Amino acid sequence: MKVFKIESQDYQFDEDVSMVIVAASAKRALVMAIEKWQFRDEPKNVNLKVNEINICKEQIVDISHYGD
Repeated sequence: MKVFKIESQDYQFDEDVSMVIVAASAKRALVMAIEKWQFRDEPKNVNLKVNEINICKEQIVDISHYGD
């Protein structure tokens, strides 16, 4: 299993901004994200970026601030 961060590239159309997903592949992580992603309207063009997280080193993966 691998860890992926999925990020919206169209913030104006999405309720969700990002997700962290554990999956066997980037393709599977994207499928899982699309299944659960909350869109403001019916998605016309799903534009999500998939980044694999390297879990072999210490790091900050995501920071969330109130109001962001």
